[in-house]
Amino acid sequence: AKAAYENSQSTYERYKALHEAGGVSAQNLDNVKTQYEVNKANWETVGKVVHALAPISGYVTKVAVNESEDVKKETVLVTVADLRKIKASIQVSEDEINDVKKGGKAFAEWQGLKISGVISQVDMAMDPMTQSFNADIIFDNPNAQIKAGVTADITILNEDKNSESITLARKDLIKKGNDFYVYVFQNGKSILKKVELGKSSGTNVEILSGINEGEKVITEGQTFLENNTKVKIIN
Repeated sequence: AKAAYENSQSTYERYKALHEAGGVSAQNLDNVKTQYEVNKANWETVGKVVHALAPISGYVTKVAVNESEDVKKETVLVTVADLRKIKASIQVSEDEINDVKKGGKAFAEWQGLKISGVISQVDMAMDPMTQSFNADIIFDNPNAQIKAGVTADITILNEDKNSESITLARKDLIKKGNDFYVYVFQNGKSILKKVELGKSSGTNVEILSGINEGEKVITEGQTFLENNTKVKIIN
């Protein structure tokens, strides 16, 4: 292929000079040029077969073959990753999907490292297999500090600047019928208060009403309490 390319290149250059001097017709020059371009394309194709070009710049994270092995068509040779940015996929429940929007901010934590990202894609339909919606988040990963393929804790930020909320762990709630209550410490006694629940995230739940900021919620020993039970706080 290389010999054919170099020979046709020399012929094409010679015919161009002859054509400029009036020695060959334009038709003959076009025929030689066509053959030259065909041989050039063949030579470039051979080069691409012998030298595998990576589609992106990045880090080689895995080598799947060794030199001199019999490699079949479509065999994976290496894995190349651009670790300056990494993508995470999360599963979102139908109760939370309306709060997850493209362009929303998020951050991920892994082994004490924390990076920020932006939601790049949110499914419009539920996956019938997982009964959830998939969302992708792209994170900036300076210095490739977080490795590809790890499992990280991801938090999506609520950017509603006018919203302030109180959250409690689910274990701190007391359910009676269809209603939820908490015990708060007031004047040395346990006071039972009904609360209205909002959105939930993991083991935490938003409290829309029933308690105020600054109130002391009793989180241990609730099963031994009743309304107006005397309580002593022990440090």
